[in-house]
Amino acid sequence: MSSRLSPPRIICNLAALVGSVLVVGFLFDLAAGWLGYAPLAFCILLRPTLAVAYGVGVLLTCVGVIMWGVSMGKSEAGITLTLGGMMLFILPLVLPRYLGAECLIQ
Repeated sequence: MSSRLSPPRIICNLAALVGSVLVVGFLFDLAAGWLGYAPLAFCILLRPTLAVAYGVGVLLTCVGVIMWGVSMGKSEAGITLTLGGMMLFILPLVLPRYLGAECLIQ
């Protein structure tokens, strides 16, 4: 049985949290557009979600590289954290494009 705090499980839960926040904002905007209101929720949620995902992604990547380096290239958990951190860093950037949403990120 796998641990509740295993690196793949942590990364999957974080990615699901980031993705679900953005998808809920997108669906709220979609419903607001149908009702005649200006869709703003997705763009408002995108900036703090990007900041959190960047911070956690960089932290996971750094910890993963350190784990991998200390184990002299033998740590699978280090590689998992490194790749997962990079993917978590990228997820909020590509999700708006796949959803077809446009926000000017400044």
